[in-house]
Amino acid sequence: MLYKTTLFIFALAFSLSAQTNQTDCNLVAKLKLGNKFYQLDKSTIHKEISAELERLGANQVDAKYVKHMHPKLGPSYSVEADIYKCK
Repeated sequence: MLYKTTLFIFALAFSLSAQTNQTDCNLVAKLKLGNKFYQLDKSTIHKEISAELERLGANQVDAKYVKHMHPKLGPSYSVEADIYKCK
């Protein structure tokens, strides 16, 4: 029980420290690339997110990757990203 409690506290502390501390950030867009049936490789996802950041003039992304593992084709990814513009 002590191990699980310690692990939970460590995970909570890590997640709180990983959050951005910038203020005056506005959500500009929500971006979704890929889904269960159409996945992309990581380099394509990075290029698409970078292009969208440049197009919108934003400077911060919070991306959540989902890895899809195909037995023969290998890994592929889909992502949901929140794009922010911070001052």
